This record gives sequence, structure tokens and C-alpha cells, in this order.
Amino acid sequence: MSIPETWSFADELACLLPEMRAFARSLAREVELADDLVQEACLKAWQAIGTFQPGAPLRPWLFRILRNEYYQHARRAWRSSQ
Repeated sequence: MSIPETWSFADELACLLPEMRAFARSLAREVELADDLVQEACLKAWQAIGTFQPGAPLRPWLFRILRNEYYQHARRAWRSSQ
């Protein structure tokens, strides 16, 4: 599969936002926290855009970042509750 010349990271990211929000809600069970997780995942994705291989599937890469952000949040919450 070749990359269209009009491929845009921002466009594909925008298309995946509803799926990311649904996944974050399934993890966090809170709407506000889910939105925060998606926002943080998007920021991290933008910061790491140089590591993304064009032509590779973007969805798994973004969802891994989102899942890792949730795990990081859970670890911070666990530490602060002790």
C-alpha cells in the first residue's frame, strides 16, 4: 500500500479521535479522565512524530501511546493514594 501524496498526520489523527475517546472511556470509566488521556496521547504522538514510519498503520501506534498514558496515570494515582 502506498502513501497518498496528500497524506496528513493531522487528518488521520483527527479521524481516529472518536475511536481513541471510546477506547479511553473503556479504560478510565470517566469521561473527563478519558478526554485528558486522549489529549495527552495526542501531544505525545505529535512530539514523537519523527519516530513514526509513514505508511505504517497509525491506529495501533496511537492506541499504544494512549494505553501507556492510561497505565502511567494509574501508577501515579496508586502512588499518591499510599
